[in-house]
Amino acid sequence: MNDERIGALIENLGQRLNPVRPLRHPALRVMPVFILVAAWIAAAVLFIGIRHDIFEKIAEGTYLFELILSLGVVGTAMAAAAWLAVPDIREQGWILTPPLTLMLVLFLWILVRTYGEGFHLPSVEWSGCAVDGMLMGFVPVAALIVLTKRGASTHPYLESLMIVMAVMALGWVGLRITCASDDLGHCFFFHFMPFAVAGAVMGALARHLYRW
Repeated sequence: MNDERIGALIENLGQRLNPVRPLRHPALRVMPVFILVAAWIAAAVLFIGIRHDIFEKIAEGTYLFELILSLGVVGTAMAAAAWLAVPDIREQGWILTPPLTLMLVLFLWILVRTYGEGFHLPSVEWSGCAVDGMLMGFVPVAALIVLTKRGASTHPYLESLMIVMAVMALGWVGLRITCASDDLGHCFFFHFMPFAVAGAVMGALARHLYRW
């Protein structure tokens, strides 16, 4: 390419330049989404109805531990999703460690419960928990996708993973508050599996979702 053509190319590109607003700090961008998601889940829980034995469950340390651990996954995964929307993650790759660690602890906790309580396949029948889970998860998924689409992620699969982790943990918390069943078979198939399937779909579409 000669100098004349290079000059013409540079001039042509320069004419296409448009003003671009820089992204706000990820923490400032994720806070409104966090408030919206928290309000939606609270409204969904009130609409569905709180489990009848909630006061007895709150008195159980193990139940509280599980809820607090799950909320930790929600908060850290949402923060990681906001940071991942920046191409270089603001050079703060450590932001992925807390959600991945907390999610691993949550899985280990569920495995410990399975070992102690046993795992029983639920009867083959429709459960309203699946619908409740979709109700709880729809707005958070949409809000987080909009948040991250406004960025320019160079890590589409990690981005999708963080969103799925956040919504999965959020749905787990919501359904543990509304559903009176503590049976792990029921929780696995009706509280966890719908979000896992949605996560698999999001993972398959990750590159299309976050295409520049």
